Amino acid sequence: MGAVFVTGLLAINARGQELVNNGGFELPVVANPWAHRLPGSSFGGWTVDNVGQGIVQVASFGRPNAVEGLQCLELNFYDTCGVSQAIATQPGTLYTLTFMMAGQNDVGPDVKTMLVQWGGTTIDTASWSRSASGGQWQRHTHTVTATSANTVIHFFGQTSVDGGPYLDAVSVVCAADYNHDQVVDFFDYLDFVDAMSHQGLESDFNNDGIVDFFDYLDFLVAFGSGC
Repeated sequence: MGAVFVTGLLAINARGQELVNNGGFELPVVANPWAHRLPGSSFGGWTVDNVGQGIVQVASFGRPNAVEGLQCLELNFYDTCGVSQAIATQPGTLYTLTFMMAGQNDVGPDVKTMLVQWGGTTIDTASWSRSASGGQWQRHTHTVTATSANTVIHFFGQTSVDGGPYLDAVSVVCAADYNHDQVVDFFDYLDFVDAMSHQGLESDFNNDGIVDFFDYLDFLVAFGSGC
C-alpha cells in the first residue's frame, strides 16, 4: 500500500505554471525614475482602477528598491488607487497567491495598507510598517480556491496622501507547487511534510490559523490533482 502511494506521488510531474503576467512589473521598461499610470489605463497585463489619480510604476526612484527585478508599483498617487489582472484558473483548484509588500520609506504614514482581493472577495487587508519592518520588503502568502475559469486578482492601496504601499513579485501557482519551482513533484511533498513537522505557519495550507491533519489532507488533494 505504502509503495503504491509513493509510486503514485513520484509519477506526478505536472507544470506548476505561473499564472500572473508581469508579476514583477518589469514591463514596460521605465526609462525615468518613475512613470505615472493614469486611472483606467493598462500596462504590461495590469489595469489601473478608474479612481483617484492612478498609480506609479517605480524604477530607480524606489525607496526601498524593487525586490524582484528593477521595478515595482506604488499603489498611490496622492490618493487611493489599485491595479487588477484576470488570470485563467480551474474551478475548484487550490492556488497559492504570494506577493511582496513594502512602502515608500521617506514619505507618508508609518503604516501603509492595501486590500487584496481574489475573485471579488477580500482575502487580506495587508499592512506594512516602516518602523516595524526596518523599511524592508515583507512576503504575504494565501491559499485560495478558484470558482470560475477566470479569476481577477486585485490590489488596492489605502493611503490617501503621498507615500503609499509598494507591491512587487505577485505570483499565483498551483498550491501543490510548494517550493515554487513551477514543477509539481515529489520534492514539493517532502518540503511540505518537513514544514509540517516543524509546525510552522507556512504549512497552514488551508489558512485557518492552525497546523493540523486537515492541512495535510488538503495538500494531498491539491498534489493529487497536479494542477
